[in-house]
Amino acid sequence: MKKQPQIISLAALLLVLGGCYQGSLQQLPRTVTIGGHEVSVTEAVTIEQQSNGLSGVRALPEDHGMLFTFKTQGYRSFWMKGMYIPIDIIWIRDGQIVGIEKSVQPPATNASDSVLTTYRSPMPVDHVLEVNAGFSDAAGLKIGDELKIR
Repeated sequence: MKKQPQIISLAALLLVLGGCYQGSLQQLPRTVTIGGHEVSVTEAVTIEQQSNGLSGVRALPEDHGMLFTFKTQGYRSFWMKGMYIPIDIIWIRDGQIVGIEKSVQPPATNASDSVLTTYRSPMPVDHVLEVNAGFSDAAGLKIGDELKIR
């Protein structure tokens, strides 16, 4: 009789630890090279991570960003809900830049969702990179430049 509660406790512990381990793997920083420039990124893979994105971030170190990775190519729409910093949104398909939204500004404080601008990829993409506003100009990024993920 005493073994059953121990087995249940052990199983619950393994589930919790397994979930923590899996979640931490998805949040490990990665490095991407885009247009010859290295950027340290946090990867957004899950729907929750992609929904949150950089919302709530008040400062992003230089040469840092967030890489949104999608399992399939599709038209992607982004908005600036909950954002405090201006960003460049870089649309990527098959490892190449296909579009850049430059210096996208955060919304006014308390702006309702109905007035937020939606930014849509120019074609189906499988990655989106968000970086500090001005990065794409400073790095001289252009359509056709390659993205390499390490």
